[in-house]
Parts: sequence; C-alpha cells; structure tokens
Amino acid sequence: MSLKKMIWILFAVALGSCMVSSAYHGFRSLGDYERSGRMLGELSRLRAYARDFKARRGGYPPDLAAATPSALDLREHDSSAEVKIVSLSSAAVVEGVLTVAPEDKGRWAYDPATGLVFISCTHDNHTRGRPWFSF
Repeated sequence: MSLKKMIWILFAVALGSCMVSSAYHGFRSLGDYERSGRMLGELSRLRAYARDFKARRGGYPPDLAAATPSALDLREHDSSAEVKIVSLSSAAVVEGVLTVAPEDKGRWAYDPATGLVFISCTHDNHTRGRPWFSF
C-alpha cells in the first residue's frame, strides 16, 4: 500500500472519529436542554402554586406536598422529589430573588415565610451558565 493511500485512510478514520464525537456531544447537549427545560418548568409550576395559594388563603402554604413536585433531575445529584423547608433571612431574599448561595443539596427548597421556591444547587445549569439556585 502506498504512503499516500495510508495517509488518506488515516485522514478518513480521524474525520469519522471527529464526526462521531461531535454527534455524541450534540445529543448529550440536547438532553441537557430537555432536562433544564423540564426542571425550570417545574420550578415555575411550584412557584405558581405557592402564589395562587396565597391569593386564595391569604398566606403561603406550610409546605408544597399538595403540589406533588416532580423529581428534581440534576446531573450532579441523585434524583429526588423531596422539598427541603428552609427559613431564609430577610437579607437573603430581595424582591423575591435569592441573593446568597444556598447549601448545595440538589433538592427543591421552599421558604413558607416568603413563598420563595428555588433549587438548592450551586452547580451551573449546563445550558444557561448560571447556578441552579439563581433561577
């Protein structure tokens, strides 16, 4: 076999490997987008539940059990539907936004005093480049 032919074969193999690797990472990225959208949609639903509860009853619910949260599916943590009840200081929440990083538990978190629902995770959301708790 000639040297020229061997170089072309090596080039074709290398190119094929790059294409397979690129496709794999593209599919993984699509999974991240799907997971992120699902988690942020669920976060929005839980927040709406707390807000609607307050509108109907004059105060936030003591917990989110009646909202039946879906399992939180973060890459860095085990999947769980647990909602951790927290008590945030007034300095930690400004205009409904969490201003300090919470404990990295990988769980839904809820403060009944403020009605704030958030994701207790300090890892970055892989599709938006922000920590999960900042949404």
